Amino acid sequence: MFPKHLRVTVQDFRHNPSVLQRYPWSHGSIQVKSASGAYVRIGIVTPKRIDKRSSCRHQSRRYLVEILRPMIDSLQSHDVLITLSRLIADENRDVLANELKQLFIRKGLVK
Repeated sequence: MFPKHLRVTVQDFRHNPSVLQRYPWSHGSIQVKSASGAYVRIGIVTPKRIDKRSSCRHQSRRYLVEILRPMIDSLQSHDVLITLSRLIADENRDVLANELKQLFIRKGLVK
């Protein structure tokens, strides 16, 4: 789990009046809004439709947090909401980390 100042809830993300940018990703979608704070804030949504077992959904969320943790310091000040559309398997973690890093670089979200 991220520290509280680096987390954004879905409600806070929706109340942000900035322009919404959506980026497709192999395991879901990434929505980005510019933020006025000094930090990037990240929210992760794992809907029940990807798996009815909460343990599997939470495991995917934890994998994603561990993938994003080393990237936090290099990301610009934005609100980022990541919605998963399928589970993240343990074998795919390195591939997904590279894919996310390249996506953030291509979209200009890295400092």
